[in-house]
Amino acid sequence: MNIIQKLTQNFWKGRNGQKPEAIVVHVMDGNLVGTDSWFANPASEASSHYGLNQFGEVHQYVQEEDTAWHAGVVLNPQWSLLKMGINPNYYTIGIEHEGNATSVWSAVMKSASVELIREISRRWNIPIDREHIIGHYQISSKKPNCPAANRAIVDELIALAKPPTSTPLRLKSRSQLFSTMLTTATVTLQAIATGLIALGATTIASDLVAGAIEIVLGVIVYILYEKLPASR
Repeated sequence: MNIIQKLTQNFWKGRNGQKPEAIVVHVMDGNLVGTDSWFANPASEASSHYGLNQFGEVHQYVQEEDTAWHAGVVLNPQWSLLKMGINPNYYTIGIEHEGNATSVWSAVMKSASVELIREISRRWNIPIDREHIIGHYQISSKKPNCPAANRAIVDELIALAKPPTSTPLRLKSRSQLFSTMLTTATVTLQAIATGLIALGATTIASDLVAGAIEIVLGVIVYILYEKLPASR
């Protein structure tokens, strides 16, 4: 993933004994260029780890091992994993998204955000679920529309970021599979042999029957071998 470094001085070195345990999704209330400028200004006393624009461009402002200043105000929190008495900045990673509360997120920005969420989650072993990927509004009621008025955007990112689940095929045992194949082959050969006899081709029919017997014996030997105790 191509990430452009726009490192700021607005951060704390390290994480005060904590480590990243969740990702906080934000909206910029502006564009990426303006956010670059805002985070570069020490007077703003604000930063985030990453910022994305509608074209999928990703900027990094703070290293993940360090603490960005993106979610430190706790007011009427709705997040069950909040650690009381510990600044959430210490154990979260912040991702800013271009736009405002009512902006429509482009498919490209969503895709870039999903890829970033996956990478961060993999690096820090963060589960991709609703408890670990959250909106800023869940930490502070002063940000009711962050990352969006439509809070389902967080659920959408999670759904897209989760690895696809596959249902394992319920295969029959090898003996069952061969038994089915044997029955099918026998019925087919019997039908062919009957037809050939009716046409007077008794020699060919006899050869088919002999071939069928060899197949049956081979399958029986294989099934018996499968049922023997494994010594390998």
